[in-house]
Amino acid sequence: MKNFEIYQHYTVENWLDDPDFIQWIKNPEENSNEYFAQILKGEDEAAETLQQAKAVLEAITGSGKRLSDIEVAHMWREISQSTIHKPRIWKALYTKTVAVASVILLCLAVSIVWIFRNNNELQHFAQYLSVDSLQEIQLVMPDKKQMTLANQTEVKLNAKGDMEVDMPKGDRIVMETEGNSKDICQLIVPGGKRAYLVLTDGTRISVHPGSKVVFPIQFALKQRKVYLEGEAFLEVTKNPSRPFFVQTKQMEVSVLGTSFNVMAYPKQNTQSVVLVTGHVKVKSENGEERRIEPNQCYTFDKNALVDKIETVSTDEYTGWKDGVLNFSSEPLSQILEKVSNYYNVSLRYSISTMNTIRLSGKLDLNNTIEGALKVLTTVAPIEIKNQNSQYVVNVKP
Repeated sequence: MKNFEIYQHYTVENWLDDPDFIQWIKNPEENSNEYFAQILKGEDEAAETLQQAKAVLEAITGSGKRLSDIEVAHMWREISQSTIHKPRIWKALYTKTVAVASVILLCLAVSIVWIFRNNNELQHFAQYLSVDSLQEIQLVMPDKKQMTLANQTEVKLNAKGDMEVDMPKGDRIVMETEGNSKDICQLIVPGGKRAYLVLTDGTRISVHPGSKVVFPIQFALKQRKVYLEGEAFLEVTKNPSRPFFVQTKQMEVSVLGTSFNVMAYPKQNTQSVVLVTGHVKVKSENGEERRIEPNQCYTFDKNALVDKIETVSTDEYTGWKDGVLNFSSEPLSQILEKVSNYYNVSLRYSISTMNTIRLSGKLDLNNTIEGALKVLTTVAPIEIKNQNSQYVVNVKP
């Protein structure tokens, strides 16, 4: 057993990573009962976080079934919101901690705890740097060191986990890593930029402007998982024995091998999945799991907690990865929203007014924001003015 002073600084995650605590929940003995009970009797933060961790582990092990990632994430928000937002010291992820895998020998529940911890680790790492604060693409390494990348750079992980960075002008940087599945990286792409990521299994991800992807250097043995904020198009390498998961704040998309687009911007009320090939399952925060087919779009409203599936033209959702915005009889308000997302600029307009204007065609996203907006003013009866770093769109008088 550790001394009391160490436990005084424990978070809920620290408790869930502690083998003595896990063994106590699984098979409490007289000594451990007395030891942890004494901590619970206190009125300090250690007692609070221990009680919360105890509730998590008992809820998971007592259910008799494996909770989904969405259910685990929901449980985490419900019972530990008070600790997750408190200031904390982030340690470099290269630092070796007690391996959860070794604790699996102690109890069946630990495999679930590892999923719980891994999910939050990916999401927590995403909070390290805001995409809105950047002007250039950033690759964040496990030790939090950052590398600035050129537009349309491709980051590729080989089978050993070594990283190759291919610049658009032909330059290449190769970095050796330890190939550890616990080492997490982040690719952050600001507005007006695009980047590409190839994972160790060959899965290719096109990262939309204003987006970030959090990914491990190596995948775990039984599953492949990334975390997304924003939008990305994924071409997943098929592997029935290792399903692929895309985690967002409100959704979990599970696939074996397919191509699809995921849109999950934190500031927007809806998140969506558009399937091009294959089959995927989507589980949202409302607890329902839906299966979608090619040429279908799944949309989830995170405020109303309702979802829907409709047939769509996939080119209108995926053309951005090739630098083209496709639209067919689409309301101008939706086109302006996509332009705003792509370039990460503020556009002010009346949604009801812009809904009365419909456009069909293509917009070259390799243009600057000024060039893209000028094209719209030539094909639609609108005028656009830059006022205090905000573009104001009005119908021409």
